[in-house]
Amino acid sequence: MSGRPLSFAPEDLASIAFLYNWRKDLAPICLGHPADNAPSYGEVTDLFAEQGKLFAHALVSPGLVMAVRNGHYKFVSPSFNLPAGRTATHLAELRHVGFLGATPPAVKGMPPLSFAEAKDPVVLCFGEGGEVFSNEQETHFSEAEAIAARVLNYREILPSLTYWQAFHLATTR
Repeated sequence: MSGRPLSFAPEDLASIAFLYNWRKDLAPICLGHPADNAPSYGEVTDLFAEQGKLFAHALVSPGLVMAVRNGHYKFVSPSFNLPAGRTATHLAELRHVGFLGATPPAVKGMPPLSFAEAKDPVVLCFGEGGEVFSNEQETHFSEAEAIAARVLNYREILPSLTYWQAFHLATTR
């Protein structure tokens, strides 16, 4: 998109997430916004929209996680493709997620990245006041306990989620 800021209505974000989750190819995680989406330091496994924000579950390479923890990359910035000749943002496709150093993202009000001491995957938020958090902290739990922990984690981060919405996210991600 040549760095052009885009505006998305909440229903656009829901459409983008829905369409992305049916894609066969996964959007890479890159440093900055490279024209060729390379090299890749992970991938976005799926998207979901909530409270007017777009969230991504992502598998991030350990090296990039360490670089974020060391302060080398402070922000994330999604890059989208629009269908040729179209301006309809509900048809936008996630091209890649760029991790940014000193350059702030086009979305204003995003706090700096911070990864908890946990393993992949992480959840990235592309929205004002959004957070980045890890949702996999229960490595020694049974499957049922792990699901319950993820449900609680989702409801803590996104209080407007119903139990069933959180349960769906916890069991399908």
